[in-house]
Formats: sequence, structure tokens, C-alpha cells
Amino acid sequence: MQKKHTRDLHIDIVNKTISYIYKHIDSSINIDELASNFKVSKKHLHQIFKEQLDINIYESIKSIRLQKASNLLLTNKYSSITQIANMCGYNSQSSFIKAFKQRFEQTPKEWRN
Repeated sequence: MQKKHTRDLHIDIVNKTISYIYKHIDSSINIDELASNFKVSKKHLHQIFKEQLDINIYESIKSIRLQKASNLLLTNKYSSITQIANMCGYNSQSSFIKAFKQRFEQTPKEWRN
């Protein structure tokens, strides 16, 4: 069993990491920088995240990006799929469409309609 102090520290790191992800979801998120900010190794940051949330950091980033995209597709009717992909941190429309379809079982265009 983890010591309370360690558990609290890990929860704080995860909360701050998630907050950082939300604030920077439209850009490239550097896990090395995040780990450095918390003065832990990248490997340890991954372990903390997995231990607390039972999901890895990359899956969390992807999930947050896709959730934002699903909302934007419905609320920003005049933005193109490429623009929405860029707003959610995707550099490539094709990778965005592939990830979106894998998550929601529809293309972004189908979702919007």
C-alpha cells in the first residue's frame, strides 16, 4: 500500500498533468517537458498516470482531443474538418479521421450530419 504522502503527490501530478493537457490540447504536448516540470522521469510519469487512472497518458490525450473534436463538429458548423483537426492538436486530417472513426465508429463528417 502506498504511503498517503506519496499517493497525494501522485494524485496532484495527475491532476496537474490533465489540466496541462486541457490547456494545451490544440498543440503538440511534450511528455518529456511534463515529466521535467514535475521532476520525475518520463517513465515514472507514465507509471504514476497508469497507476492512478488505469490509462496511459497518450490515450488520455487522444481521448481529450477526440472529445473536443466531437463537440466542435456539432457547434462549429462553418469550420472545416481540417480546421477542427488542427484545433484539437492533429497535424494531419487523415490521422484525425482515422482516430475519430476508431473512437466513434463514424467519420467526422457523418458525426456532424
